[in-house]
Parts: sequence; C-alpha cells; structure tokens
Amino acid sequence: MRRTLVPLALTLFSAQAAAQLPARWPRSPLTEVAGARVHADVAWDRYGLSGRGTVLCAIDTGVDASHPDLREASGPRLRWVLDAFGAPRGRFGSLEARFGGAVWRGDETSLPGDPHGHGTAMASIAIGRGGIAPEASLIVVRAYDPALGGFPDDAVVEGVRFCRAVAEEDEALDEARMVVLLSLGGHDGAHDGAGAFEAALERHARALPIVVAAGNDGERAVRATGRVFAGERTHVGVRVPRSDRPDAAIALTVRADVPFAIEAPSGERTPPWSAPGEAALPGARVRVEDVEGEPGVLRVVLSAHGGALAPGAYRLAFAGPARFEVWLAGARLGSTFFPPGLEGPHVRRDEAITIPATAEATIAVGASVSRSTFNGLDLGGEPGEPAAFSSAGPAPSGAPKPDLVAPGGWILAALSSDVRDGDPENLAGGSLARVRTDGGRIAVRGTSAAAAVVAGALLLALELDPSRASDARALLIASARGQDAWSPAMGAGELDVGRLLAAWSGAPERQEGALSATRALTPRDEALWIVARGPRGAVLTLTIDGRVVTAPLDHGVAQLALAPPALTVGTPLVVQGAMDGAPLAPLTIPVVLERSDHGAVAVAGGGCAAAPSGSPFAWVLALLLAVGLRASSR
Repeated sequence: MRRTLVPLALTLFSAQAAAQLPARWPRSPLTEVAGARVHADVAWDRYGLSGRGTVLCAIDTGVDASHPDLREASGPRLRWVLDAFGAPRGRFGSLEARFGGAVWRGDETSLPGDPHGHGTAMASIAIGRGGIAPEASLIVVRAYDPALGGFPDDAVVEGVRFCRAVAEEDEALDEARMVVLLSLGGHDGAHDGAGAFEAALERHARALPIVVAAGNDGERAVRATGRVFAGERTHVGVRVPRSDRPDAAIALTVRADVPFAIEAPSGERTPPWSAPGEAALPGARVRVEDVEGEPGVLRVVLSAHGGALAPGAYRLAFAGPARFEVWLAGARLGSTFFPPGLEGPHVRRDEAITIPATAEATIAVGASVSRSTFNGLDLGGEPGEPAAFSSAGPAPSGAPKPDLVAPGGWILAALSSDVRDGDPENLAGGSLARVRTDGGRIAVRGTSAAAAVVAGALLLALELDPSRASDARALLIASARGQDAWSPAMGAGELDVGRLLAAWSGAPERQEGALSATRALTPRDEALWIVARGPRGAVLTLTIDGRVVTAPLDHGVAQLALAPPALTVGTPLVVQGAMDGAPLAPLTIPVVLERSDHGAVAVAGGGCAAAPSGSPFAWVLALLLAVGLRASSR
C-alpha cells in the first residue's frame, strides 16, 4: 500500500504486513584513525576480536558490495539485500510478500548499487577492511527513496523487521549478535519520544541494539520555542533561499496553543490557522495539515506557486497569551547558496536531537572530532572535543540524549563506485574533488559516521558475549570516557572500546559517584531528569524538597524522570544525593520562566559540571541533510 504526502505528491512506502505509520517527510542521511581514537586496537590485540560471527543491519541508501573494503577474500561480505522501493523479483517470494520491495542474496550478481554513497561509507566505517569490526557480516536495507530524498519511516521500520527475519532463517547469521545502524533522522514530529516511529523502534530495541545518529544541527537554526503574554505579539522567521526547482517546498512542524498566521516576504498574511487547510500567498502555496497520531501538532508546508517558491523572510505570527514550538522539518530546494533556517529571538541551538534518536531505548550518538582538518577543510576543534555540527541535547522532553559521542569527522570511508561526481544528490552534495582520496575512499563528517563507529564497537562486544545485548546502551554510557556527569554536547562522554569491553565482561571498575540534571527547569515542566553514574550495583538516594527517591545503578548508570516539586522562578531547586550512603555534592538546578529567555544553562553537582565554521562545503552538507525528513549522520 502507498500513501501520498501532499502537497508534493510524494509517496510513502508501507509494507502490507505492518500497520502503517503516520505520513512524514522522509528521514534523510546525516553524513559527516577513528579506530585508534576509540581504542579499538584493544579489542583486536588484547581480546582477539574482529566481529566474526556478528552481523550489521545497515538501513541506508544501499551499498556497493564490490568495493574492496566490503569484500572478503572468499567472496562478498554481504548476506542479504532488501531494496524497499524495488519491483519484486519473485526469487524470494515469501520475503517480498512480507516486506515488499525486491530481495537479493548477497552472493548474487547484479545487486542494486548505491548512487548516493552514504550507505557504502557508513557500512565501511563499522565493518570490513579498515572498519571497527572488520570480519562482521552485512545485511543491507536500501530504504532511501530518491524521489523523496530521504527515508520514509515505514521503510525504516520494515527494514529492521527484514533484518531480524533473515537472521532467523539464515543459518550463517545469529540475531543475538546483530546491531542495527540507523544513520538517519529528522524533525517532523513532536520530539517527545512517544511518536509511532519511535514506539515501533522501541519494541525492536528491547531485543537488539539500535544505534541512531543524534543529528547534525549543532550549527543550524532548526528549532524555535517561546512564550508570549496577553497583549504581546511575536513571530518566528523562516529564511527561504532562492530555488530553481518547480516543486520547491519547505516543511515546518508547529505545536501552539493559539492560532497562528503565516506572513509572506511581501507582508501579506493568511488568516490565523488552528486546523488543516490551504491558502495562497504571493509566491507560495500554504498547506496546513494534522500530524497523524500527535494531537495539537500541525505541519505547515510552503510550496512553489506559479512554478516557483518566492525567496525571502517568511514569518509565523503569534499573539499572546501563547506558547509555541516550531521545527524546520524538511526542505526540497535543490542546490542553493544558503541553507533554509529559522530566525528571530526564539531560535534555540540546543535540544535539537533528531527523530528517532529521541526514542529512549535507542542508542543516540553524537559526534566528536577525529581530524580537525582534511585537505584544507577545517572542522574546528581538537580531537576528542564535541564537533560543532553535532546536535546538542537534551531531547526537548528533557531526556538525556545523546547517550555518548564517537569520532564523526573527518573519517575516511569507502566511496561507492556508483556515485557520480557532481551529482547534487550524492553524499558530498556535488563535487568530490576535495573529499575524495586514493584507494576508492572519501572523507566524511557527521553523526552518521559517529553512529557507525559505535555500531562497530558493539559488534566486537557481541562477539565477546552476545548475552549482554540488552545491556548495550547502559554499558556504553557507563564506560564512556572524558567526564563523569552527562552534558548536552557529549552525553556521557566519548566511546572507549577498551573500557566498554571491560564493562561488558564484568571486570570491576572504580568510578566516583556523579549527578547531573539535563537542563534548567520551568514551572510548567512535567519531568525533572536526573542522570547518575557510579559504581555498578550502588544504590542512589535523592532528596528533593523533602521527598526521598532511591534507585539502583544498574551497570553503573541511572537515568530518572521524576515529577518536580512546586517551583518558583529565580529560586533554584537543590537536590541532595548520596551513593551507598556516601553524600554527594548538592545538585543545584536553575528555575527560569522560559528556557528560551535563559539560554543554555549549565548545572553542576557531585563535583562535576554539566556543561562556526561556515565553509561552502559545510553549507553543501547542511543542504544535503535538509533534504527530506529524517537526517542521517555523516
């Protein structure tokens, strides 16, 4: 069954065997030594691990199975391929009937390739020659729809189901040693972790690790949120660059408790919107539609009218009393000099984690710097520092995402032979001249690449002991290095494979207790998120406004969403903590009227603090990530 996403006449894939997810703009690819940086040599040398017997399920743009980095001496490393949008071939009729699309065995000839190149690059970072887990096997789901420029949610979820199904049927594969890699994400949705897409992945994440890119929006204005009082008026600006596409469009996701008007650069406005409908403005067609399954959330699409989408500064106008949140959910513009973005005093640079990294049980990975420069392209920062492009947390719900970071730029990865130099739809956004290297490789940057590094590390851990798969997220958090408290840019810290394997094998490790909160509080917040790290098995005790809460530190980590007490703006909330009876330094959490008025807030406790480069190439990558709904990691 297919469903049309209007007004762009875009089709969304849905397998016959599964309930259809709400229609979204497609999730898009987020692409952006790593082995040495994360101490993978410990796994290779001390433990003798190589990923043998494990399998990576890569849901991406496809793969060039002929690339030397992804072949074994005895033949292809690839075991299965599902092209979610291919015509059924009939050879594997039962699988095609269950999942739709076309299915291949990895040893067949004439396999579907990877013209985009993102999937080949990400797979080669995780496995194969030069990858973190060089001897792991591979299942590929080609879930990228070129017509949409991204990944429909249904295709992603069906891809996970396909990987699990073939791992169960193929005697050479073991689902207990499988890791799913989702180097993709986007902003169409409520970002509360409870949407249908996140819920579907949560169910699978209980059975096997699902590693997701946290997003590449650290330097992009993709979110605005705020509050206005009675009699006040305000707006959120939407910067629309000039596009030569006759089907150009920009999508926004809006949650507001009052109607809002949309203003064209000419100054002409639509009537206030509170329900679905359509209208015309000079140079733009406006369509407002419900976001299925998410009450109170609307999708606003500005599309070409009369053959073009007029460039300039559009506005969403709000009159108080009102609270609102606006996301830049996707864009279809082709090649533009500047990327689209939100503007105005309500723009927030934090809390920009993409969907589905907002799902609690998934492993959300941000990016750290692995190489500061490549071929004259300056990434900024020093190795191990958070990459400027990496989306900062927490999730808008306050949940502690990202979980950790891993090297995400610059990383050398396999370049698909199907990629055409100069194609604006390829993983480099066009020219390969400055990022291509000898030996069929390309330098990439992004949280997609960071997620691939973590996926490779988990394959090594599953080779060591597959029985710990359900503990993967907690053990990654507990073993991350560089800090004790959770922070918006680094999560729990940077991946360390040596520490991960030690924790995975149950080796004792001394770790001081540390507390952190994910953000400042407002009187309207429904959850206070506290993150604790300490010795495995320790008991955490918190005293909050006279209330006592206890929780065990399973695997050395506890993440608690607690109901906050009555709060007063300007009076900090002080949380007292103890670990196995030993007191920790108090945790002081600011209480503000609105976080958008307060800016990024650091909170401290337990002795630990919770704490742009504008090259043309970076703009090109930003544009590539803006195409579609879910962004993958580079």
